[in-house]
Amino acid sequence: MTAVPQPTPPDYRLITRWTLPAEPDRVWAVLADPDLTWPRWWPGLIADWSTPDRAGFTLRPSRWAYALRFTLAIEHRDAPSHATLRVAGDLVGTGLVHIAPTAEGSTLELDWQVRTTRAWMIRTAPLLAPMFRLAHTHAMNRGERGLREFLRAHPAA
Repeated sequence: MTAVPQPTPPDYRLITRWTLPAEPDRVWAVLADPDLTWPRWWPGLIADWSTPDRAGFTLRPSRWAYALRFTLAIEHRDAPSHATLRVAGDLVGTGLVHIAPTAEGSTLELDWQVRTTRAWMIRTAPLLAPMFRLAHTHAMNRGERGLREFLRAHPAA
């Protein structure tokens, strides 16, 4: 009997840059909030559980019918400018976070290098990878808008 070769999960490099109306210290404080308030300002994101260095999330990246479940673990942090995250679950890989001051507040750059683990996403990637990238962009745009609004409404921690 010949084994059927399984498709190799594609690698995704997803870089996002947010322009935020707050200094890096304030942005860091919101992102590192131990109460994990991200779902208050990020539409489609649900915090399932958290510990000081790990958190589990469910994200519905768009109106499409799928959700991603994943864990983020902090591997390294250099507050308030850098963090390295490990992601596991429906996505596996790393995320690099960089926060830099600007004249208007700060920029937050997120650099994800991930693979999908769900069988249907791996099998359909040759056809649906552009849709997955579009869904990522949509989810990140929602997060940026939500964080901007949150920072304007809550200027100090």
